[in-house]
Amino acid sequence: MVRAPDMGRILPAFFGNEELVWLTGGLLLFGGLLIVAFHHYWTSPAAGAIFLFGWFLVLRGLVLLAAPQLIWRVATASVGAIPVLGIGFGAVLLVGVWLTYRGWEPLALAAGGRTRGE
Repeated sequence: MVRAPDMGRILPAFFGNEELVWLTGGLLLFGGLLIVAFHHYWTSPAAGAIFLFGWFLVLRGLVLLAAPQLIWRVATASVGAIPVLGIGFGAVLLVGVWLTYRGWEPLALAAGGRTRGE
């Protein structure tokens, strides 16, 4: 969101460098596959959210590798929708904070801490 006004310049530079697009798509695919491989147990809503995020990364990486023009069109169309993107990124931030809290909670229990339900 901080660099949103510069996206008109950043997007053509990113998609103009084919190697960078391939590298980014490969890293997204690899990271997503790692998450899917190691978070396939749905023991809690947080684990399910991480698993679904992994599949999102896999799909995004595959699309970036196979059809980068599709992501280019979506990205250029969304440049004018800054308020909507702000709401979306705010929601992602809240999910990230929730996942961070849920990830640290077992460490507090192991150290003898108490949770809200006790």
